[in-house]
Amino acid sequence: MMLLLREPAAELDPYDVESEVEIAASPDTHARRPWEWDVRLTHRPEGLSRVFDGAGLGRHHVDVRVRPDVVTADLRAVAVDIATALVRESRELWVLVVESGRLQQGRFVLAPGDVLVCEGDDPLALEVAAADGGQVSMALVALRRVDGQALRWVP
Repeated sequence: MMLLLREPAAELDPYDVESEVEIAASPDTHARRPWEWDVRLTHRPEGLSRVFDGAGLGRHHVDVRVRPDVVTADLRAVAVDIATALVRESRELWVLVVESGRLQQGRFVLAPGDVLVCEGDDPLALEVAAADGGQVSMALVALRRVDGQALRWVP
């Protein structure tokens, strides 16, 4: 499954240090089952975090919080200029946040602040390129279950 979120980052106030935006979480409501993980844009990091200065937000953090007995996370910056395949394991869930540039993925063009969530086995290889021939910078969050089972997510 792929889920394209258009500009959730627009909700983050660049002038309010208390501002934060939840991009994805599991569960999305605590009434379903105990909290396991979330990915947020914030000015106050609490978990695994990386500073970015894009998406029209000024300086901000992509922040990942996990319940370590259930989920592990990896957060890295990825730059794309030529057509390339980003390959994900089927048991992983990815959250990609476009920070700068315009990313071409199939028939979609993602702008700064857009988010792509990938889960399950469709697709495992994301064919991406810079839409304008420049360079695209993004945050890539890879989440995995500690027990080795596939991490599933229902938005």
